[in-house]
Order: sequence, then C-alpha cells, then structure tokens
Amino acid sequence: MKSVVDDDALLVKEGMGDRLTHPELLEALEDRGILTNGLNTSTLKADLRWWLINADRTEEGTPVSRRIALAAQSAWDKSQ
Repeated sequence: MKSVVDDDALLVKEGMGDRLTHPELLEALEDRGILTNGLNTSTLKADLRWWLINADRTEEGTPVSRRIALAAQSAWDKSQ
C-alpha cells in the first residue's frame, strides 16, 4: 500500500490521472481495491479522481490506514 501512497502523489501532480489509458486506469483502481467490472473510461477516471481527492482529505491516521479505510468505503458504496 505504500507504493499506492507514492503513486497517488504522482497522479495528483500529473493531472489526477486524466491522461491514463483505459488499461492503466483499470490497473490503478484495482491496485487501490476499487471494483472496475464493466466500467467505461469516464467512470474509471471519476472513480480515480474520487480516490485521489479523498485519500488525503484528513490528517487522521497514517497515509496507508486512510487508504485502507477508503478502499473499504468504496467497496461498501458499490455493494449498496
């Protein structure tokens, strides 16, 4: 998960993942534990943007623990 923290910082600097291809978006989201089955490119970009915005929204916990909680929230939201 530490590599995801580092990757998130790069993605934020490089336009929130807007230039990623469909396969790159799939990989990025799957690395973060976000479900991607059947989603189109624009939805994948929106999901990655949501992740990047929320991953460091709070100072509570460590960067890794915040991302674990965010992955759980994403799975919960998509199961509803």
